[in-house]
Amino acid sequence: MSTHIPPSSYMLKNFAEIDVLPVVSWWPQTLGWQLVALCLVLFAVFHLAKYIHFCWLNRYRKEALSALAGVSELPTEQQATRVFFVLKTALAYLEPSMAKASGNEFLGLLDEKLVVERPSSTLLSNQFFGGGFNKPLGERWQRSLFDSSQVLSEQQLNDLLLLSEHWLNHHQGPQAFSLRAFWRKQAAHHA
Repeated sequence: MSTHIPPSSYMLKNFAEIDVLPVVSWWPQTLGWQLVALCLVLFAVFHLAKYIHFCWLNRYRKEALSALAGVSELPTEQQATRVFFVLKTALAYLEPSMAKASGNEFLGLLDEKLVVERPSSTLLSNQFFGGGFNKPLGERWQRSLFDSSQVLSEQQLNDLLLLSEHWLNHHQGPQAFSLRAFWRKQAAHHA
């Protein structure tokens, strides 16, 4: 805040000095508006913390998608294995007890975690996407991991990458903190 300095020039000597008004405060003057401002700040802080927590819980998705993006640069015979390891790591992060799953059990777990929604038009046009991993493409993919004579074609690898990317973007992730769920849990515990 600056202070008002009167003019020192002899030409302005006869001018009457004007009173400088006090600076208007941005802080609300009444208690009611202070409470409204406090509630708005608390609301904003709560939702910012909730969003940061959500981003923190879903950071593995970004890492898995970036690892999946590098799969196409690998030799063809290693791509199916890399997709398996990326999805297996993501699934093990979600449920550590399921880290040993393989074969049809692994495919079933992937399908269980996939949020049921209307798939995008690119997935609908895909002949191997029959609603998830536990379909002909997934079964052939699992056989190709253990049997070197079962090799996925280029089109099947592209379909697998598309399906894996869809799963990473749309599967049910870890549950964020919810006050409603916390209160329900507390009420059930004390009942």
